[in-house]
Amino acid sequence: APVLSTGRPKVRNSEIGCSELAIFGHARLVEKFGNDFPQSLKGAPFLLPVTGTSHREEVDAWFHRNEIEPEVKVEVQDSALLNTFAQDGAGLLFAPTVLEEDLRQMYGLARMSGTVGLEQRFYIISAERKFEHPLIGTLLEDAKRAWPSQRAEHSAA
Repeated sequence: APVLSTGRPKVRNSEIGCSELAIFGHARLVEKFGNDFPQSLKGAPFLLPVTGTSHREEVDAWFHRNEIEPEVKVEVQDSALLNTFAQDGAGLLFAPTVLEEDLRQMYGLARMSGTVGLEQRFYIISAERKFEHPLIGTLLEDAKRAWPSQRAEHSAA
């Protein structure tokens, strides 16, 4: 999420991409809770970001809209730690689909079929300066160009 610029130094948030969120987990859990999506997720074990974050608020709202009361196993701010818990079969998690290949290869996670209709935006956060170093603009443009094709699909939607 973007950072609020309330103090010194002031910061600039530059969005470089956006990705749809999906539910991932150990193949055993994805198979067990994957039928009749999303109603099959009632009581499913979930690994969630900490409360008070925009990501968590969106996930909680999604649960509420779908009348799902998950069994919250872990609340952690570190997404890599959530992925590690998911790898061990501790629960399901919401993650950006742009990371699907990495989640599969690095953690052995499977993607649950079904669309959740949530997205996550990615930012480069830099200090705001009167005279910006020319490399900053180049880095931002390169990051935007390198973003997977899902960015173009998202922008067209």
